[in-house]
Amino acid sequence: MRPGARRGTIRPMDRAADETTARTEPPRRRYSIAGLFGRGLLMGAADVVPGVSGGTLALILGIYTAFIDALGSLNLRWVRPLVLSWLRPGAEGRAHRRIAWLHLGAIHWRFLLALGAGMGTAIAIGSHTIPRLLETHRGETLAVFFGLILGSVPLPARLVPRWGVLELFVAAAACALAAWVTGLPALQLTHALWFIYVSGAIAICAMVLPGVSGSFMLLVLGQYAYVVGSIPARRFGVLAVFALGVLSGLLGFARLLRFLLHRHTGPTLAALTGFMVGALRAVWPFQRPVGEVVEGKQLFVAVWPGQFGGDAVRVAVCAAIGLVLVLALERLAKAREHAHATA
Repeated sequence: MRPGARRGTIRPMDRAADETTARTEPPRRRYSIAGLFGRGLLMGAADVVPGVSGGTLALILGIYTAFIDALGSLNLRWVRPLVLSWLRPGAEGRAHRRIAWLHLGAIHWRFLLALGAGMGTAIAIGSHTIPRLLETHRGETLAVFFGLILGSVPLPARLVPRWGVLELFVAAAACALAAWVTGLPALQLTHALWFIYVSGAIAICAMVLPGVSGSFMLLVLGQYAYVVGSIPARRFGVLAVFALGVLSGLLGFARLLRFLLHRHTGPTLAALTGFMVGALRAVWPFQRPVGEVVEGKQLFVAVWPGQFGGDAVRVAVCAAIGLVLVLALERLAKAREHAHATA
């Protein structure tokens, strides 16, 4: 203890912890556990499909800002004071323990655990069912997601406070970047654990962005079949290393995106809009198989509806269903907001 400091006095670190807690306050709107779990199911199902982003579904479901805020609340600042609370006896140890609990309490546990449980459940189930749907009904499955993403493009666009030259430029650049990324060929890379870790960090950064698919980035990095196949194959070491990479990516990238959303709202939302438009290339439903097979997966090439070998009308109807579903969800969300405002 420093000379002249009274036993039990709370050091300046406590004030820093209080400020951190204030900056990471829970979402202003309180979501039900069941509602968050259901949204997590939809986001997790989307994340299994290469080309579809869980961040897009978060936008469609009206929780994107709360989702980014919750991810940004994750921190490891509680570790040091918790260790010091064990090493320092008496009042100083109790003060460090209080700081640790303040940092832990700043994390949006309720939101993250309910949403994460839904996503984990959907990923566990979807790793068996969705790849099978893409093999047996590829056009129809992609068409539904194409309609969902197309219908959700106006959601971030309407939230931009003012569309100026900067916002238009950022949206166009983001659109071009997403279109380029989704056109990258799959690479044949190592399955070493260090690269699995790196792939997890890259994939989660992509998943958080609407329109940029974490699954697609895994496919580009040559890890999609290996990581997804590790779930039924019970390769728990691989999954643990991948999860560690995901956590590392979340701790850094989510904070950056949260800062941008709150400090540079217009350009950030314009970029999200551009990402969603550019990523439509990845889920274009009219595709024909080509001769190449990568990681045991058949590769496809986009064609015009007139060149599509299957039932183009049925695929178009599935896309329309996805589009109508988004519009219905948006109308329902507006009705609920109006009901809350007038209650």
